[in-house]
Amino acid sequence: MDIRIASQEDMTDIVAILDAATKKLLDKKIYQWTLPWEQSLIEREIALGYQYLARIDGSVAAVFSIREIDGNSWEREGPDRALYLYRIAVSPHYQGTGTGRALCEWAQNHSLGRKMRLYLDCWAGNEKLRAFYAQAGFHNVGDFPEENYMITVFRYPR
Repeated sequence: MDIRIASQEDMTDIVAILDAATKKLLDKKIYQWTLPWEQSLIEREIALGYQYLARIDGSVAAVFSIREIDGNSWEREGPDRALYLYRIAVSPHYQGTGTGRALCEWAQNHSLGRKMRLYLDCWAGNEKLRAFYAQAGFHNVGDFPEENYMITVFRYPR
């Protein structure tokens, strides 16, 4: 898998993956994301260097964002700065192939290389994803309110 920072030329692929992954979530009655994705949001993330994409054999298999945050966002004892991994979307074609696990490992190694904690979250009602993150080596920090629902926050390293 080849992972790199996205460019504006990747916009169509990024939005297509986000839309397809969101549709699959909504079909499962998981309402963490809404359709359609706004290109202006993705354009800003690309310009800031937060947006990444992963290719497998030349095809875009997944997209995600990662950026620095205040490390005390969820934990009182957190570091001053940390990394936040978010908006992870694996193409339905690549779901169940280990792509999500490989993205998590890449992000974990990225955070270790920068000597920073890594956080991510998901809708608290998504039991399958919560179990996936735990099996991928993330520590469950707890549940927190987000707009009109709860999220579960995870941290790496434990």
